[in-house]
Parts: sequence; structure tokens; C-alpha cells
Amino acid sequence: MSLNWLPILSLATVFLLVVAANAAVFGTRGPSRLTNLDALLSTSWIDRTPGIEPAKAIGVLALRDASARLAWMVTGIIQTFSFSVFLCYTSLLFRRTIGAKNPVGSLVIVWIVLLVLGGLQFIVDHTESSLDQSMGSGLAYAGKLNKIMYNKFDVPWLNWVVKGENVLAIWVIILGTLAASAMIADASSGDHTAEWLKDRIKQLRNLLTASAIVLVIGVVQVSAEYRWPAAVVQERVNQEKSDASKSGDKVSLPLAEKVSLPLADTLTNFASAVTLMAGGTFTLFMFAIFGTSFLVLRRKVESLAYDRCGGLGVTPEVWQERNGLTLSISEWYGDLTKVIGPLTIAILGSFIKF
Repeated sequence: MSLNWLPILSLATVFLLVVAANAAVFGTRGPSRLTNLDALLSTSWIDRTPGIEPAKAIGVLALRDASARLAWMVTGIIQTFSFSVFLCYTSLLFRRTIGAKNPVGSLVIVWIVLLVLGGLQFIVDHTESSLDQSMGSGLAYAGKLNKIMYNKFDVPWLNWVVKGENVLAIWVIILGTLAASAMIADASSGDHTAEWLKDRIKQLRNLLTASAIVLVIGVVQVSAEYRWPAAVVQERVNQEKSDASKSGDKVSLPLAEKVSLPLADTLTNFASAVTLMAGGTFTLFMFAIFGTSFLVLRRKVESLAYDRCGGLGVTPEVWQERNGLTLSISEWYGDLTKVIGPLTIAILGSFIKF
């Protein structure tokens, strides 16, 4: 199996840096704005949700719950479909570009490894012993939000859906990295040609476009998933205030105002934080994978240009231009916008409210 390990090592390095940054910002030894979220989510007030009091869930509250739930469901379906298509595409691309005597056998080995890793991820999610939780990360509260959603909002299947999406996300990132690594590896014949390099550059750009699309969809799904409870809780707080004001209850109104500040606003801000974390992480992953891949191909093009232009009386730059292998920075502005696509969508999504 012929692979260029630079994208894999770059991805691993970025992953470790993200984990370290996560621990530094949200770790138990560092300050966190979400330290009281656990207590807030455990209050008796949250038990009085639409799933517990059907009569209270009529009107605006039920409509907001339905719209937020529909947004999450639609984005989840689109994400699952797009991730599945991406996995099929990268599997075919890996089989086509891998420099091995038995490409089908190599692909089977890769999928066996993916199934093992997916099973481990599923077990980690099921036992609630994720890396974020073991490090005291604020993102561990994402699991608590999921619990509230499927326990209180009558969606018991949500837990299994989220676990399945986490497995798909890992498969997408790993298989996409392996496809890029196989694509930029040395030719099986050991001799690069202009046509071979042009084909690899085209395929790498196609992979970049597909990766940007599915990861942007992933960011939108994350935003919709965690804004669902925020939307429902916010409307529940508003309804609590309204009921207290109409009844003239001087005790309930201050209580509703007190709850609305830390709980509803914190859930909304937390949804934005998780969305930005996902968008920023995806962008860093893409930069690590495709930045190194394009640099490797650029060096191969330059090396071939110096070898071929000697007897032609032209400069390497002219030879590259004649053969359609120009790899100047200006050529990649469009590709750079794809790399920052997940982060851009995450920033825009942080202002969305259902």
C-alpha cells in the first residue's frame, strides 16, 4: 500500500493541538464560563418541559419546539446522506489512486480498520467516557444536552442517532485523509508525468470540494442540534414570565427572570460555542490535510519541470504553464475559500436563532 504519510501526520498534529487547546480553555484547572451549567440543567425547573406538561405545550411553545426539531431532523438527514455519499466517493477514489498490486484488498483492510475505530467510538459514546469528559472539558456538557433532549422532549431515538453520526464523522475524516495520502503518493511506476500530475491535482481539488460540502453540512447540523433545546427552553422561560405577570405572582416572576438569565442564555451561547468549535476544528483539519497535499504536489511539479525544461530552452515556469501545471498562490484562492467554509458557516450560524 503506497501512501504519503505527511497529510496523516499533519492531521494527527492538528488533532493533538485541538485537544491541548480544549484542555487549556475548558479544563478543570482553568476558568470556564460553563462550570455552573451542570447545576442549572439539574434544577427541578427543567423537568417542567413540554414532554411533561402537554397542556402547556400548546401554541407558540409547541410551534417553536416543532420548528427547531424539524430543522435538526432535516439537517441530520441531509448530513447522513451526504456523509454516506462521501464515503462511497472516497472509497472509489482510494481504490483508483492507491499504488498497490491489490487495490481492492487495500480498501477492504482500510474498511476493517474503520469499522473497528467506529465500534470503539460507539462504545466510548455509550459509556459516556469521552475524551472531553475525562479532561473536564466544557464540551462534555453536550452529552448532558442530548440526555435532556431525548429524556424530556420525547425523542428516545436521539441518543442512537447522535452516536451513529459521530461514527460517520470519524469515517469521513479518516477515509478522506487516506484518499488524499494515496493521491499524492509516488506513482507506482516511479516516474511522474505531466498528465499524471494534472490528473492528481484535479482529483485532489474534487476531493477538497466534496470535503468542504460535507463538513459545512456537518456544521449546520451541529448548530441545529444544539439550538433545539436552547429554543425550547427560551420559549418556556418567556411563557413562565407571561404566566407570572398575568397572575400577578410577585414570587414566580423574579424566579422566572432569574432562571432565564443563566439557563436560556447559557444554552444559546453554548450552542454557538459548540458550533464554532466544530467549524474551527473542521477548517483546521482541512488545512492540515489539503495544505500539505498541495505542497507535496507542488514540489513534484517543480521537480518534473526542472527535469523536462533543460533541453527545451524554456524556464520551468513556462513549461508548467504550457502543460497546465501552474500552481501559483493566486490559483488557490478559490480552494482557500473552501477550506475556511466550515468556519465561515459556523460564524454565521452563531447568530441564528430559531
